[in-house]
Amino acid sequence: MTTTRPPVGRDAFHAVWLTALSVPLLCAVPYALMLVVFAVSAASERGGGAGALVALGVAVAVVGVAVPAVAVVVTARRGYRIAPLSVGLAAPALVAAVFAVLAH
Repeated sequence: MTTTRPPVGRDAFHAVWLTALSVPLLCAVPYALMLVVFAVSAASERGGGAGALVALGVAVAVVGVAVPAVAVVVTARRGYRIAPLSVGLAAPALVAAVFAVLAH
């Protein structure tokens, strides 16, 4: 039995918009974790009160990692060929390139 695969144009469209969504989310993860660390350290100096910032930082980090991971799984299950590779390989490479540029 053969499976019907989506057209290549639709596959490429999904690859582009999912990669465009994944790159900023993956770039936000380290900053969200820094927010958590700074909120916890500031709260330890003041004696508490960092719950909202810690929750925000953890939520951004979880969403930043979960959305690309779920996108890879869902697009692979739906029969797309380009989109899972684009999100799974190109998005982390683009994030590394962004951080390399920011480091200089």
